[in-house]
Amino acid sequence: MTKQQQAYVRRVTETLPRRFRPEVRRDLEEAFAEAAARGEPAEAVLARLGPAAEYAAALREQLGVRPVPVWVPAALLLAAAGLLGLFAYRVAMAPPPDAIGYAVSVTSIQLTGSGLPSWCLPVLAAAAVVAAVLLWRRCRR
Repeated sequence: MTKQQQAYVRRVTETLPRRFRPEVRRDLEEAFAEAAARGEPAEAVLARLGPAAEYAAALREQLGVRPVPVWVPAALLLAAAGLLGLFAYRVAMAPPPDAIGYAVSVTSIQLTGSGLPSWCLPVLAAAAVVAAVLLWRRCRR
């Protein structure tokens, strides 16, 4: 298989879910091998199959693979921003480490509970950003 054919297979399969990739890769490699055995040039086979993006779109439709809606990564980024804002608020409002509580006024004392550890919020925000980026890449294909 030529480098051009390998690149075509990679471009087609990278847009498909992982469970379909080996079968599609095998089918394309067989098609290229059969064409080579008949003496058909690699360029002719690629021209017959059409652009990789169109071929992959037809495969996704045939396999019933639905694209990720664009709002999903946007919602994840919004959630990440909210988590980081909550983290910043918790850090800003934290009492001194040696205090049991802190006074808001002369007669009102608020005690802080343990709740979520403070490191949890930025970790969740980072996970949301990573998921959003991965889904955004799937949306663009």
